[in-house]
Amino acid sequence: MQFSNPDVLWGLFALLIPIIIHLFNFRRYRKIYFTNVKELQDISIKTQKNARLKKIIVLALRMLTITALVIAFAGPYRSDSQQQISSGTSYVSIYIDNSFSMEATEGGMPLLDIAKKRADDIIKSYSVSDHFQLITNDFDAKQQRFLNRDECAEEIEKISYSPIVRTIEEIQTRQHNLLSEVEGDKNCYLISDFQQSTHQLDQLQEVADISTVLMPLEAETRYNISIDSCWFSTPIHQVNELNRLFIKIKSTAEESLKKIPIRLIINNKQVGLANFDLEPKSETVIEIPFTIHEQGVCKAVLEITDFPITFDDTFYFTFSISEEIGVIELTEKMNTPYLSTLFGKDSAFRFSKSGLQRFDFSQLETHSMVVLSSVKSISSGLFESLQTFVAEGGSLVIFYPIESKDQTLKEMLSGFQLPAPMFLDTIATQFSKIALQDMLFSDVFERVPENMEMPTVLKHWDFAIDTHSDPLITFENGAPALLRVAYENGWVYVFPFPLDENNNNFPKQPLFVPTMLRMALLSVPYDDLYKIIGQDPFVAFRNVNMVGDAVPHISNGKDFSFIPGVQNQQRETRFFLYDNIKESGFFSIITGIDSLSFALNYNRKESIPNCFTIDDLNDVITEHHFQNIKVLHNGNLPVSEAITLLHQGDLLWRWFILAVLLFLLGEVLILRFWK
Repeated sequence: MQFSNPDVLWGLFALLIPIIIHLFNFRRYRKIYFTNVKELQDISIKTQKNARLKKIIVLALRMLTITALVIAFAGPYRSDSQQQISSGTSYVSIYIDNSFSMEATEGGMPLLDIAKKRADDIIKSYSVSDHFQLITNDFDAKQQRFLNRDECAEEIEKISYSPIVRTIEEIQTRQHNLLSEVEGDKNCYLISDFQQSTHQLDQLQEVADISTVLMPLEAETRYNISIDSCWFSTPIHQVNELNRLFIKIKSTAEESLKKIPIRLIINNKQVGLANFDLEPKSETVIEIPFTIHEQGVCKAVLEITDFPITFDDTFYFTFSISEEIGVIELTEKMNTPYLSTLFGKDSAFRFSKSGLQRFDFSQLETHSMVVLSSVKSISSGLFESLQTFVAEGGSLVIFYPIESKDQTLKEMLSGFQLPAPMFLDTIATQFSKIALQDMLFSDVFERVPENMEMPTVLKHWDFAIDTHSDPLITFENGAPALLRVAYENGWVYVFPFPLDENNNNFPKQPLFVPTMLRMALLSVPYDDLYKIIGQDPFVAFRNVNMVGDAVPHISNGKDFSFIPGVQNQQRETRFFLYDNIKESGFFSIITGIDSLSFALNYNRKESIPNCFTIDDLNDVITEHHFQNIKVLHNGNLPVSEAITLLHQGDLLWRWFILAVLLFLLGEVLILRFWK
């Protein structure tokens, strides 16, 4: 048995009081004379023996009463732990999981409300002189300091749901950092549902002088339906054209779900509705076709209905409806049909062909991609116009002529930071390696078949590969068959051979079509459909117009606005969010000229509600032999009492108080009935 307040044991000296009282009896006796005392002498002997025994028993009961009372106030307890109870100041760090998975309920009450109630009970189990740190997933700056008990209670009441997801390692690191700065009794509490998708138990950290208590919460029902992601069949969307939207839906339910409706709302109008079925614990991809009749930015929302976890029932995304993609071919041979056949019959493109002599430079403003084929030299005016065209986000494709000895083409390559051709290779070779992971081919091939027929080139220029250029396709001899370089906001592609069937069969091979189409599609600024809160630190746009020293700001169009960080990259402008946005929805970046729209969604990691059980937590503690990490499941006990039992072991003071009452009752009964 140990004592939390051993100094109180000095009160055992009070045992001298009943001893002194019983040793010195100050009652005065009166003498009474009797004529016949023989019978009285027998009575007197018996009475003295009873009185002496009665006094000894009463003395013993009184001493036992004082002893039990003193021990009760000394805080007796029995514990198997080696940890001693501190009677000084305690420093307590409490983490409350306020992620969206805490929307699940227990007994009709959300887990977050239960967590807040338990945190309040924790601080009430400590003294008013103790210090408290309150941590949530938000990791606000104010959570890096200690509060008194009343301040901590006020902050607990203010806690609301957060879209940010934290790991156990991040949480404990933040707790230990502050506790390492103080001396005293240190305690950490983690109140969470310990979701498997976000918490890795192998990240648990034990610190020798810090006691850690895990307080798991269990929901009544653990299933959820969520909209995981969405994408289009093509990145280009046009007016009055059929668009095909694909949506991935996930379910963790134990049973099959039938005819679940999902709505598609664009610019506040419902344009699509579909029903889907889900097998137990599965996912499915559904398609919603729709048509848009107006140009501009479209703000789209997908909606389903599912309780009690609702944060992932809505999905926001944006896309743009634009005109046809303008592609122009500049050539000295007007009879080459390859590009006109490819782009001229596709309604998504607006194709034109022009000779160099008749070309109006102003036409570049209405096109997104320019192809130089069979061009042996260019004028300085055309080169300057092409530089401006690429710098503003256009794409330039160059089929380098075999017979060119003109310096203007080499100067143009140098102007775009491309290497000059070193020598003409006259040995026939084939395409060999394709950069499948590059964005030019990432959505084209899953893999290249081993027996795929590759284009053959009879003659080609051998270009050096430097740090500025990326070889997207290489020949069998390792020389680049397609080079690309980023130039400010645009791309420049170079094939080291002409677009001529007398030199190569590239225009007639299957690789020609996806390569040229992807170049054209990527020539149009294509922004992400959506971003994830807490995961994507910035949003990026191409061709952003800024007005002088105007300061851009991000707004939700209502009551929320802030100034983002701005960084100009080679091809885009990035706007950093700095974790300022906590709610999903649509937002706009106002730059002074443009208003750029984007969508933010909550992280879907919380959509899988599988959680670690109490047994799982105990198993990890046992496996790693943790001494200062414990699991608290209070059951029917009040939280404050469960915490005390956890830290101090089995409290014995109640038994000593009961003993005090029994001893007093025994004394009263003896004095009352023992005559």
